[in-house]
Amino acid sequence: MVRVLEPHRLWDMEVYSTLLWHLQKTVDLSFLAQELLNINPRSPQAWIAIGNLFSLQKEKTQALACFRRAAQLDPSCAYAYTLSGHESIDEDLDKAITFFQSALRADPRHYNAWYVSAVAHQNVNDLIRQVWTGDMLSTRKSSPPGGIPLSESTRYPSQKCRFDGMCRDGK
Repeated sequence: MVRVLEPHRLWDMEVYSTLLWHLQKTVDLSFLAQELLNINPRSPQAWIAIGNLFSLQKEKTQALACFRRAAQLDPSCAYAYTLSGHESIDEDLDKAITFFQSALRADPRHYNAWYVSAVAHQNVNDLIRQVWTGDMLSTRKSSPPGGIPLSESTRYPSQKCRFDGMCRDGK
């Protein structure tokens, strides 16, 4: 509806493109990206929409290039850095955290970057804890739905309870 009322609007279209990404609307996202590029090829919103389109098509390298271009066009565009972090998080956690930190430098109140940065740090801390406690052994062997394999439950008795707080032995 906004596109009908304001066909040349750029403001907030990066958020709209992310909505289309979440809805898996490839055709609508492609059309939006083309429209935004025609309106202003130097707008970060256009490049974020294009990046979202590449991301939806599982083209991470191309998506990152588009998000980088958006950040070059507007270094204060925290959303470009945040989306770069999302694209990078599976392959390079350190790089993703750096992108989220860049987003927070661009906008200290950017809640998306705060939230995902906290989750990323929590995942790192969980991994460190697992390595430190020896819990990583449980991920290398086949596990029942409760988490730790039965062979490991006697070795690490404190790990008998998992996820929902229920214990196998009823305690």
